[in-house]
Amino acid sequence: SSGINAEYGQSNLRFTMSSKDVWSVHLLKKLAELSTDSTNADVIVKLGDIDIPAYSAALKLNSNLMEPSVSVFTNPEIPNQTLVHLDNEFSGDLSVEIVKQIIRSFYIGEIDVERDLRELKILHKFALMYHVEWLLEVTLKKLSDLAEADSHTLIELYRFASSIFCESLKKRCLDKIDTTMIDEMTNNYDISLVDYDLVREISLSKNSALLECKKFELVRKWQEYDTEGRKGPTSQLIKNINFNSMSHADCRGVADWIFE
Repeated sequence: SSGINAEYGQSNLRFTMSSKDVWSVHLLKKLAELSTDSTNADVIVKLGDIDIPAYSAALKLNSNLMEPSVSVFTNPEIPNQTLVHLDNEFSGDLSVEIVKQIIRSFYIGEIDVERDLRELKILHKFALMYHVEWLLEVTLKKLSDLAEADSHTLIELYRFASSIFCESLKKRCLDKIDTTMIDEMTNNYDISLVDYDLVREISLSKNSALLECKKFELVRKWQEYDTEGRKGPTSQLIKNINFNSMSHADCRGVADWIFE
């Protein structure tokens, strides 16, 4: 009846029985609370020696954690309970708190992603590995926003985007690189940590906010870190720079460097 109201637990959530949306939210929150007790859960997500209780329905609706491609076993101690072992290569990056928050988000539809780059990368990798589509979208947006930060963050972000083959995030990073950013890279950053792929993409950039003389400066500094080892790649990078758009003085500086 629409006139029946009730109040449950510490959340003080008031709802009307006829309000399906509110009832669904309330039910999912109660399920999330129940799932913290392993005696109620039909799934145990294992992270090393840590057990994280969950419900199979929530995992199936939000991820591929219950699929055969994941390490899924029947609990030998409780026949009606399934054990899900998280990937060994990935589990070293995960904390129990992060996994608990991810699984809890399957019930309540939200997660705290106001995190630093490291934790955002972990969340995004988890979403990518276990097909958590909505978390992929949320973390990708947050990661893209970080491209507005300093050169150190941008370089780390670009390296991460390359490692997961995310072209949209790589493009976002490249779009944010301007003359000021290159000055930061060449003056305030360990140039040895800048990947060849990033230097090449910058040298090829058509971004009007990026001066050709600054591209050359980046290539020069990158090559000088390992003169012999980077000589071959540098000759290719130099070909990407449009010297016709550089001033006479800048061109003289290029010539002096080349013939040193």
